[in-house]
Amino acid sequence: MYLGWKHVIKTAFVGVLLCGIYLYFESIVVVILAHIFMDVYSGSVAFVARRAQDAKLTNA
Repeated sequence: MYLGWKHVIKTAFVGVLLCGIYLYFESIVVVILAHIFMDVYSGSVAFVARRAQDAKLTNA
């Protein structure tokens, strides 16, 4: 709740999505791999965005 309702709803949606993946494949390994992919993807996007922002501030 400390991030607000928008993040609560997003987190709940991702939880339902991962639950659906588990029910479809009947394998927790697939859900774990999906969660790892989501974390790596979001971390990579944040890293690239941060580097671009830092480069923009350095060149200003």
